[in-house]
Amino acid sequence: MGLSVSARRVGIGVVAYLIATWIAVVAVDGANLWGLRDALEEGPVSPPALWQQLYAEGQVTEWLQWGCLAALALTAARLSGWLGRGGDHAAARCWMVFALLGALLLLEDAGNLRHTIARFAGWATQHPVAAFLSETMLFYVLAAVAFFPWVAYRGELLRWRVPMGFLVGGYVAYATAGLMSATRGIGLWYERAGQWLGDRLMPDGLVLLGLEHVYATDDATAFYLMDSLVEESIELIAATLLLMAALTYATRHLEAVQGPPAADEAESRPEGPLSNSPSQDDRA
Repeated sequence: MGLSVSARRVGIGVVAYLIATWIAVVAVDGANLWGLRDALEEGPVSPPALWQQLYAEGQVTEWLQWGCLAALALTAARLSGWLGRGGDHAAARCWMVFALLGALLLLEDAGNLRHTIARFAGWATQHPVAAFLSETMLFYVLAAVAFFPWVAYRGELLRWRVPMGFLVGGYVAYATAGLMSATRGIGLWYERAGQWLGDRLMPDGLVLLGLEHVYATDDATAFYLMDSLVEESIELIAATLLLMAALTYATRHLEAVQGPPAADEAESRPEGPLSNSPSQDDRA
């Protein structure tokens, strides 16, 4: 089963965004192209660094990630309904779990659910360990939801190689970002890695970016370079891969029900579960 047009467009768009923004960060924050870094430092924009404008929490890259997760939840939920009406109840339950996963990931990332739960647990118990335990439990819940389909419906997932590959890639990317975040305080490796990356992307040094009023020390700036530029890039890739899996599966399901589109219509006809074309089950 090949890659669907809708999934291909999403993948190409996200890759193009990441390449373009990383190049822009090097050009503006690193090389001060056309004096743009100086203009940002002297202007009213805060924080005055392009990598922060694009990759900090709640900025453009996170918006794209939230969009991918919302689209994943909606696509998987609609796909589950289609499959259920067609009598494929195992596949329907499988994709409903993925819809739940997309919704939970969106709530966690957009609403910082773990921080809210940790603050409430700390306030309710007045014990410092409670916040850590509650945050850990939330990640266990997310992990349980994520891996449940692989345990309960692995036969269904193995039927389709392309979506399974995207799912595995998305899981690996999210696991990588989670492991980085969980271990970032060990040996100050985030600060060291951020400084190493900053020295190569921004030869003038991180401290010269005018962020002294935002972060207290150069080490803190290096830490947030990893936390923002690197970690958010990986999370966007992860969300994109999960969405591409759902879009590819949904498109091929439509083709199996309705038949593949004609060659001259393949590019023009809407593909994927967001199109309004009814299936045979809908027309029955």
